[in-house]
Amino acid sequence: MARAQASKLLDQLLGHNRDGEDKQVLDFMDIAVCRPFLFGICPNEMFLNTKMDMGECLKMHNIAFKAEFEKRSEQEDYGFEEEVLNYLQEIIRDVDQKIKQAKDALEEQEESAEAEQKAQKIHYLAAQIGEKIALAESLGSDGQVEECLKIMQEVEDIKLEKQTVDEEYRGIAPVSSQQAQKLRVCEVCSAYLSLYDNDRRLADHFGGKLHLGFVNVREKMKELEEW
Repeated sequence: MARAQASKLLDQLLGHNRDGEDKQVLDFMDIAVCRPFLFGICPNEMFLNTKMDMGECLKMHNIAFKAEFEKRSEQEDYGFEEEVLNYLQEIIRDVDQKIKQAKDALEEQEESAEAEQKAQKIHYLAAQIGEKIALAESLGSDGQVEECLKIMQEVEDIKLEKQTVDEEYRGIAPVSSQQAQKLRVCEVCSAYLSLYDNDRRLADHFGGKLHLGFVNVREKMKELEEW
């Protein structure tokens, strides 16, 4: 495992032909170079070993080429932006279609408008809790203890609000709805979330590889659309 990781790092630094098996000198213009990687993103790599696994990227990831591209693209337009943008838009169109299909299926569940509104509020607050816990854990790992504690206090405040809304929901929702999982679809990555997911499950989702991968794709897509 360690040897494979070391080999991958050398590939990024020196290219796949570092051992001299290919004498051709490449640069970032070469078709063998991963164009999304030049913009700091590679969906194949980000989604590896997730349910959206696209397989390993067969293109070259070379840090030196990326740095050279960033430098030279300040003076010259190579037209890569549109190519990468189209690729990212295709990925997002696909996941957005899955989100729509899942939401359409869930809309068949019968519930009063007021109860549905409460349920949506609970899911919103739960998402806030999950995202903030994931952020706090990341800050804690980086040694930013004060910021971590600040975020966790915000989590406690949101939990109190969520508890209040949850009690209101239980007071108006039919027993059948309360006993069901009350699923919702994540608007970012299409994963299902339950109204009753605990904090650990929420943090694992919002801090997970799949969700963060789609966050990065959406952010990069927006950045390129405004390029």
